[in-house]
Amino acid sequence: MLFLTVMTFLGTSLAAQSFMKKGSVDFAAGVGLVPTYIADGAQVNVLPLNVRLGVRVSDNISMAAFAAYSASEKSRVVRPDESVDHVSNKQVVLGVRSAVHALRAEKFDIYGGVMLGYNMPTTEITNIEGPKTGNPLPNGLTPSFSREATNSMVYSGFVGAAYRPGANMSLFTEIGYGISLLNVGMQWKLR
Repeated sequence: MLFLTVMTFLGTSLAAQSFMKKGSVDFAAGVGLVPTYIADGAQVNVLPLNVRLGVRVSDNISMAAFAAYSASEKSRVVRPDESVDHVSNKQVVLGVRSAVHALRAEKFDIYGGVMLGYNMPTTEITNIEGPKTGNPLPNGLTPSFSREATNSMVYSGFVGAAYRPGANMSLFTEIGYGISLLNVGMQWKLR
């Protein structure tokens, strides 16, 4: 599926004058508008922030290193044993990404790609109210209602578009899975 997507992008590439060419270096900074923790009903303390430094390895392909951070919390999480917890999440993702640029016009860039990263979450669970004492489990077992946060590899795909209103600056938007489902931001051509 990925191979077919890449081939489609390469096949539809336009020969128009491009803003970014082989050897171009750019820096981008963005903010996530739809954090991944929003599905849990968490309150976002820090919107997902992301930065990346990229280089065009060819006119159609770019590689970039990226970093992202987000923080959220949820109060009064009621567990099946009727205990109540406060959960605080902080997430850092570091990685690399590659993109294929399909529409390369003077002011527009439409692209898609893949990301490989290392997710480093930190979760703090504070018990607010203890469990009710109605039905103790046999043999002194204690139920587990959440997994401990562990570092792990993360991979995803994304599609995006950039518009260049100025000489060396672009505005971008991306949809994909990562620290946020929808990212917007600014990109600066360094070279």
